[in-house]
Amino acid sequence: MIKLLVSKILFLVTLSAIHSPAQVKDSVVATVGDFKISAEEFKQRYENYLFATGISDKFDTRMNYLQNMIDEIIAYHFDYNSKILQNKTFKKEVDWLWKQTVLAYLKDQEIYAKITVSDSEARQAFRRMNQRIAVSHLFAKTKEEADELYDLLKRGFPFEELAQRVFSDSLLKNNGGYLGYFGWGDLDPAFEEKAFSMKIGEISRPVKTEFGYSIIRLEDKVERPLLTEYEYQTRKKKIKAAVAINKKRPAERAYIEKLIDLNKFNLNSKCMNRLFDELRKDFSIISIKKNLEFSNQPCVEYKGRNYSFRQLEQRIDELPAYHREKIKDLKSLKTVIKGFFLQDTLMKIAHEKGYDTLRIVKKKFNALKTNLFMNLKQIEVLKNVNIPDSVLHDFYKKHIDFFSTKKMINLEEIIAKDSLTADSLLNLIKESKDFGIVAKLHSINKISAAKNGHVGFVLLEKFGNFKNLFWSASPDKILGPIKLKNGWGLYRVVGKKDSEPIPFNKVREEVEILAKYFYRKEYFEKYLRKLANKVPVKINKPLLGSIKIVSLNSVVHKNNFNFEEK
Repeated sequence: MIKLLVSKILFLVTLSAIHSPAQVKDSVVATVGDFKISAEEFKQRYENYLFATGISDKFDTRMNYLQNMIDEIIAYHFDYNSKILQNKTFKKEVDWLWKQTVLAYLKDQEIYAKITVSDSEARQAFRRMNQRIAVSHLFAKTKEEADELYDLLKRGFPFEELAQRVFSDSLLKNNGGYLGYFGWGDLDPAFEEKAFSMKIGEISRPVKTEFGYSIIRLEDKVERPLLTEYEYQTRKKKIKAAVAINKKRPAERAYIEKLIDLNKFNLNSKCMNRLFDELRKDFSIISIKKNLEFSNQPCVEYKGRNYSFRQLEQRIDELPAYHREKIKDLKSLKTVIKGFFLQDTLMKIAHEKGYDTLRIVKKKFNALKTNLFMNLKQIEVLKNVNIPDSVLHDFYKKHIDFFSTKKMINLEEIIAKDSLTADSLLNLIKESKDFGIVAKLHSINKISAAKNGHVGFVLLEKFGNFKNLFWSASPDKILGPIKLKNGWGLYRVVGKKDSEPIPFNKVREEVEILAKYFYRKEYFEKYLRKLANKVPVKINKPLLGSIKIVSLNSVVHKNNFNFEEK
């Protein structure tokens, strides 16, 4: 819990660039010591901020944003920061940010910038935005498996019977693969494109999606009548922007598939197992064993390119911690390794095209780097803040719900496969049959049935929308039948445990962490103001107020790309 709270203590500043005391061509809106913030730089960053947040342009907003830029300079250049800047974790994060910035620009130029939306596509999307469809599907991981399923359907095998075969999820297994109702933009783009074009009752051929292959059956389509040309024309720009966004994932997937076939990797299974064993021993520091049997032998190969065991260890060690922690099993390890090949391929293309030398890319990278630094700086400052126990105790009492036990409820249950069975079982209980005996004989939940329906104490929150019903129920009252994901439930409440405050001395550390999180901005600003007392700062307010700013309130943004040069 403590680590989770600490990870959330982040400084919520906008993306920004680390300044250097350089000659500026235009007017200076602020000076911080020997460092200058030009009006041009402020305008670019402030406009990006307004577009990203939708906030209205006001002089107070300008002042607050300029103060953030000043604070960045003060925190970076006028304090002792070697603990952060020399930290290995920070360096790994910076290296990773550089690659991601270059690759993001490559995607913008090679994929997203080439996306077009015709008027006919926009009109089709307009119609679909006013429709809802209900679908069922059969899923297969490979084209071969999907073709086999489709062949069985053509030979007369029932859709529902095949759903029983392909799904492990009990709900999809028992409801024929029924997914429910969806609107435009809710589904995988390829799945959606096919589903919206079908007639009710029609079954599609296998459709390739991001996750595998789906055979779709359209169950229902509901649409809003009386769509007008005026309504389309007034929403046309937004509709085209939405279609362009919807095209991004398929376009990116198509681009990547032309570069690399993720199914044609040769992976040494013995090497993969040993590598995963090493990772499980120590996720934070990977030790390279010089005498390992296959240390320098190819561990994975793709079209003449390969990585040895040692190289893979080094590459994984270079990953930021939050990416390494995603390696939970052999499947995720293999996915990460394939990602290395893809990343190297894309970085090579970006280098050949000179994207890694462009000023706009460097500016974006510096913005991300500064944001990372400020996050870590705030965490470092907050670690050194000492809050008196009297203040912590007041915070504890004010937010007592955070430091109290959860409501618990003790239940007995009977789970039936359908509503008719649940009604019959309820009648049995009403006829003086013992709840526990009925549960043991008829409940489809074998675990609780073996205990005569006893579930024991569970968190009240587990019951979602039904929690108030359960908590207010009188003892021995039968609740239900209640519709569940996998059947119908009958319940009896046999005990309750109300929420109780946990003594302050047992949760003091959690109280301190949460208090720092709540007041993080206040503490950090106080620290920065203390630093600023030693730094001469001048703000040209007349110039700040006279800068012509373009925002969402004045014009429609021309595109959605992150790397637009102004």
